Amino acid sequence: MLNIKEVQSKNIITICGTLKELDVAEGNTSDGRAYVRATAKIGVDQEVDGKVIENEIPVKMFSMRLKSDGKTLNQVYDRIVGYKEQFVSAAVVDDISQAS
Repeated sequence: MLNIKEVQSKNIITICGTLKELDVAEGNTSDGRAYVRATAKIGVDQEVDGKVIENEIPVKMFSMRLKSDGKTLNQVYDRIVGYKEQFVSAAVVDDISQAS
């Protein structure tokens, strides 16, 4: 059996669909450390029992501004913040074909 305390692993997934909603929010913890959190809802068409249905897959993200050493900037934080400019959700466009 794989011992996750001894072996580093990655969970890699691919979701192909239309970005329905994107909510990115920055904030501070009670002790003043900056963080960002985001929730993306991705609409996907799936075939279930011979019928095509649309599902919404929620994807949640979170990152602190600084890494655990308290000095190094966290690249994941900047990536999540950049999603506001990089992606367009169906909630803010008139034509769904313009959504990411």
